[in-house]
Amino acid sequence: MPPKTRRKRKASTGAPAGGAQRSKRAAMGTSPQAGTGDALPSRKSSRRKPAKPEHEPVHDASPVPNAPPYLDLLPDELLLCVLEHLDAQYILSKARIQQFYNICLTSRRLNRLGNNFLYEEFDSRIWTHPAKFLRTIIGNKDLASRVKTMWWHFEMLDRNWKDSFMPSSTDRRQLRESLKNLRIRDRAVLEDQYCQGRLSQLFMLALLHTPNVRQLVVNDDTPSYRHIPRICYQATSYINLLSNAAKGTPVGLSPVYSHLHSLHIRMGDMVLEDLLAIFRLPSLQKLILIGINGARDPTHHDLLESLRDTSPVTELTVLDSFLDSHTLAHLISACRELRNFVFVYNSRIYTVPLPKINYAQIGKGLRKHKKTLKVVDLDDISDRTLHVITDYDRGVLGSFHDFEKLEFFGAPIEAFTAINDESVDLFATSPDDADYIPFARLGQVLPKNLLHLALTIFEDEEHSDFCSSSLELLHRTYHEDLPKLHKIEVKAHKLVYMKSIDLWVPKHKFLNSGVSFIVSQEGILEEDLEYSSDEDTITDSEAYDGFSDDIGPLGLDGFLDMASDMDIESDHDEDDNSDDDADDVQYPAHSLEALLDVMDTIQGATQGVNAAMAGMLPLLASLQAGHLHHHLHHHHHEHHHPH
Repeated sequence: MPPKTRRKRKASTGAPAGGAQRSKRAAMGTSPQAGTGDALPSRKSSRRKPAKPEHEPVHDASPVPNAPPYLDLLPDELLLCVLEHLDAQYILSKARIQQFYNICLTSRRLNRLGNNFLYEEFDSRIWTHPAKFLRTIIGNKDLASRVKTMWWHFEMLDRNWKDSFMPSSTDRRQLRESLKNLRIRDRAVLEDQYCQGRLSQLFMLALLHTPNVRQLVVNDDTPSYRHIPRICYQATSYINLLSNAAKGTPVGLSPVYSHLHSLHIRMGDMVLEDLLAIFRLPSLQKLILIGINGARDPTHHDLLESLRDTSPVTELTVLDSFLDSHTLAHLISACRELRNFVFVYNSRIYTVPLPKINYAQIGKGLRKHKKTLKVVDLDDISDRTLHVITDYDRGVLGSFHDFEKLEFFGAPIEAFTAINDESVDLFATSPDDADYIPFARLGQVLPKNLLHLALTIFEDEEHSDFCSSSLELLHRTYHEDLPKLHKIEVKAHKLVYMKSIDLWVPKHKFLNSGVSFIVSQEGILEEDLEYSSDEDTITDSEAYDGFSDDIGPLGLDGFLDMASDMDIESDHDEDDNSDDDADDVQYPAHSLEALLDVMDTIQGATQGVNAAMAGMLPLLASLQAGHLHHHLHHHHHEHHHPH
């Protein structure tokens, strides 16, 4: 093989040393370094340039997959605001929880931010397995600190209120370690309750692990637990947990609930002395208690005295409770600055001695807060068929005219002073008018800035028209006395027969003046109430008004009385003045049967009354003229003296 020959590169004229390196750099796109002497002459490179594509690629305006998503460009503060408005109207709903669950699976950052909303609110009715929620907050303190609202619903005597989820050995070990860190005693008992899965027991454990809870709602549907010591202990265990925190002596290292501002408790047969300490929770502002009975401890009045001006509660609501006004006044005075007060008296759980209501005591307690109160609502839904509930004087509330901020005021109409002096009868058309109607001067006792007035009427309104006349009088002066009034609501007690209530005149007067006026009974508007046919038959006398003129001077009642006096088992004597307590005539069998049929028809369904009365008219006419007596006497004479 012949050796390879090397071709010599012909050097350019005037090319400096190192031209090969410069050519290499020029091909790489770098400028040559300047040497000594004159500037180098420019020349074109002999290397071919890479060919350009015929068509440039078109880029979309959308970001490429590798670019960061827009949400990740937002700061955490702004992204939290966006997530907060996501289906905000569906708080505590399964759909909203599912949405945040899906968001948390999107990325680590959204998982961290979405957990603020996924675990912020808990409702035992929505979560399929509340025990799983408890397992999560026990094992993750960070998630437990994010729980802000809890709703727990349970009944201790119902075995169906139980979670079927069974914790594993790891779950039980985490619970033991958590309780040990909190220095809680009886850890074995709590672990056993955790395994049983009853909602009431899970609630107690959840309360131990949520130090930042702000709103707590407990709905205990247990009718009564006082006769079962075991149930009683479990029912009051969470109350004791809150009470000890309020006293500054928490159990072990359990939370002190320094963020709890709203507490809602409904419990069957709840006793007041179990709850008095809760009034002192430093952060508590809104307290709702449902189903409280009068205290059984005779020394509870001393405890009430010690609560004076110690509670930060500004909104106090006591519903469906059997409390006396003396105790209620102490609860009002315990609040340093009360803004809203609602009380509903109910005798559903009757106790002895009877807790009596005195409106004067309640009014005296409320006057302490006349510069701060915005809402006052008093109502009575007790069983007023029990005479012991109503057979005593309840007094009157007094004047609220100087309550500067009071905008909503509700009370029974019986709590206002009735003007019983006939000399000041404003409804009399003449000095000799004897039809006097008592009334109350509402314009002189209601607050000046009142917006909404709610009055409760009882069965005595059916014949007294006390509320109707008082509102009619208020309409004359409300422009000056209550210039901001825009709504009036009249609530009828469940025993009131609404067809006997006459509020038509004041209602239409206020409606024509631009003031809303509604009448309701047990939450149902007057125009939506339904009356059974039995009520109409018994109480509505209009069905018989059309017959009184046709029957004659006796009327329907007189005819029925006369028919009932007829002796069907009559004897056959002929002496007209006998004293044997028997009829002197023998009524024909067919006449008696016809009469009894007519009476049965009258006492039957309402549909047959018209036909029955139409068939009776000839018989009644003959009775009125005496023809029937003559006919029967003649027939009796023929029966004993046949031809």
